[in-house]
Amino acid sequence: CSVMYNPVEFAEIGFSFPTTSHLFKSHPLPQVVAVDKGFAGKKKTSSFVEGEVLILKRFDGRKKLRCISIPSNELKVLRESMKISFTTNVLKIKLYLSEVVQYLNFPVKAKIFHTEKNIQQKFRHPYMLTMVSSEQSLIASYHSHPGSIVEILANVPIDFELIELEEDDRQQLFEKSKTILETFHPSHIKEVITDVSPTKNKVQTAAFQCVQNGE
Repeated sequence: CSVMYNPVEFAEIGFSFPTTSHLFKSHPLPQVVAVDKGFAGKKKTSSFVEGEVLILKRFDGRKKLRCISIPSNELKVLRESMKISFTTNVLKIKLYLSEVVQYLNFPVKAKIFHTEKNIQQKFRHPYMLTMVSSEQSLIASYHSHPGSIVEILANVPIDFELIELEEDDRQQLFEKSKTILETFHPSHIKEVITDVSPTKNKVQTAAFQCVQNGE
């Protein structure tokens, strides 16, 4: 996904900072920028290349800004005197969701991208990411309907019983689970089970195949 900076109306097009000094004086300071024009410093930590994505962290004094280069996760230092230009264009700033969670302060306005066109259609509009949930859950599929994926929160009081399988059945189950895992996307979840009481019979007596554990 890409984080949107919106001091102006055209957030998706992005806001340009022609110099490092302009970036330093911006208010609010964007959390993420992409380098439009690079700078060759004496050290790797003071060199910036075109297209490099930077997570802006904190000022060190008035003329230095600490940042993290993505995807190397390398700590670098921007100086106000450096001749670098920056942009917040969403097409030039793309982060994995794990990087957003790790480095950014919430809430953030984001544009979500997906490699599959039919899934991308569901994310045409910007989203406001408000918080990170640490609630654990189990992603599973009904054994009788492998394409029907559900999420079961860890605090739902369900008793699980492991079933012995013949080797051929075990191999088939493995292949089905592998296919679901490799193609999994949150938008594929058909149902989130948060309380067993309204669906007790359906859930408690169902046979599931585990896809993965997640948070």
